[in-house]
Amino acid sequence: MPIIATVSISKYIDISNRIDYEIKVEIPLGIGPKEYLNSLSKEQLESYLKDDDIAGMEHGNYREKRHELGIPEIVMIEAKDDYFDHETNRYYFDPKGFYYASEQTIITNEIDQREVNQVFFNMIKCPMGSFMMGADRYHFVSPSHPEHQVEMNQNFWIGETAVTQALWQSVMDVNFSHFKGNLKLPAENMTWYDCLVFCNKLSELEGFEKSYFLSDIQMDGQHINRAHVKWNRNANGYRLPTEAEWEYAAKANTDENKLNLNELNDSAWWDGNSKAQTHEVKSKKPNEWKLYDMIGNVWEWCHDAFDAGIYRKRTNFINPVHWLDQPCTRVLRGSSCRNVLTGLTIDRRYKSEANEHYSNRGLRLFRPAD
Repeated sequence: MPIIATVSISKYIDISNRIDYEIKVEIPLGIGPKEYLNSLSKEQLESYLKDDDIAGMEHGNYREKRHELGIPEIVMIEAKDDYFDHETNRYYFDPKGFYYASEQTIITNEIDQREVNQVFFNMIKCPMGSFMMGADRYHFVSPSHPEHQVEMNQNFWIGETAVTQALWQSVMDVNFSHFKGNLKLPAENMTWYDCLVFCNKLSELEGFEKSYFLSDIQMDGQHINRAHVKWNRNANGYRLPTEAEWEYAAKANTDENKLNLNELNDSAWWDGNSKAQTHEVKSKKPNEWKLYDMIGNVWEWCHDAFDAGIYRKRTNFINPVHWLDQPCTRVLRGSSCRNVLTGLTIDRRYKSEANEHYSNRGLRLFRPAD
């Protein structure tokens, strides 16, 4: 499904004469408004303008008209194809020239495009439903047996990608990552506690209620290596996904647990193609719900405490979660760029002490949907 974005285009006749348009544009997933609009021909843009109800407003009335319509203020993104005409001694702008993207958050039934400190990221809505969690086989490395049906009775938002270094750095003012040089690489090398602080800070920046309350905090350099954590279950802010939420999103309404080799190379960074290092997010194919790197690239910290036998002990099969306030072993999901073929399954569960941090471990955001 495309993003339905509201954007503003200013058509310059010359340096002093401009007509502003408010248009709705269908933008394919995986491309931003700026990049998409830049790819359009003049004819395509003109076709949008002809269909628009607000087209043709004169510049002098435009700001007042926007206010009447409740349209947020806009910010100029880019000028393109402008030129100086030496014969007329005037500066002209191509009709495609200036265009503007709204500062408002774009929300549709499928995607929530967010912006924090000039860094954009997408949250994908996962619809409520049920799925088979775990595996019907025993694996001594990954205790994901027995397979059992779980119901997710609420819609939720989950990160389109793992959190990037750009987003982490914009929120935390520091970049712990080992692999650097490209801010589109996944953020990594953080403890589980560091992830909670990141979620809380992002929630505060966006005006959401914090999900975690940390006390008795102990530091190891820049990392939190121990804390007592209370989970605010009613918060509307960001947190880590539970194991069930993560696996539900990863399976994306399919019965897939494992990819074949061809699919794997198209969809994941793993030991066979990564050179044991992380790669830019969204550089492989997404799953059915347009989520990237659910297998490979970095392990992703989850919300739950780890219990190898939790599937056998489980009595609640609706939005299940295994939460402990005290320091304990936590869950990781998704495998990484260093995992071999046998370890690359969606149901695979991995554990780590909450104070550990490595260059193949990152996180993906979760937020409740209204």
